[in-house]
Order: sequence, then C-alpha cells, then structure tokens
Amino acid sequence: MLAEEAERRGDSTTARRLRAEARALLGVAEPAAAEYRTVRDRMAPGPERTRALEEVVSRARRQAEQERFEPAEVLRWLREGTRNNVSPPWL
Repeated sequence: MLAEEAERRGDSTTARRLRAEARALLGVAEPAAAEYRTVRDRMAPGPERTRALEEVVSRARRQAEQERFEPAEVLRWLREGTRNNVSPPWL
C-alpha cells in the first residue's frame, strides 16, 4: 500500500493524505457499487435497466470528479479490490 510505503520512508504527512483519499474513494465507490448491484438484481435485462445502470455510473462519476484521488492508489484498488473485495461494477 502506498500509505505504508510513505510511512516506512518517514513521510507521515503523505501517508495520512493517502489514507484520507482512500476513505473518500471508498465512501463514493461502495454506495455506488451497492446501488448498481441492486438495480441489476431487481430489473430485467433490457433498455430500461441499461439506462438505470448508466445513471448510477454517471452519478458516481460526477461525485468522484468532486474529489481528488492519487492515480496510482486508485489503480491498485481497481486491480486488487477494496477492503471488502468489491470492485466497481463498471470494470
């Protein structure tokens, strides 16, 4: 984890910043992923469900654009999953 690497280097300021960014990203991604799964599970396949899922993703993107995240850390989360092993459904 990048925050742990920063701490090992003695850079506690960067470690705190990275952890705060991780919490912010998870705060955005986890509810969006849960909403996506709910819509997908409750609606029959078809154009209406596709539109509903696209709206969930659009809202998540708009919200994520309001935050600033460290690109390398986000890439690691997307490759490895989150603390609950939940990856964004649009991957």
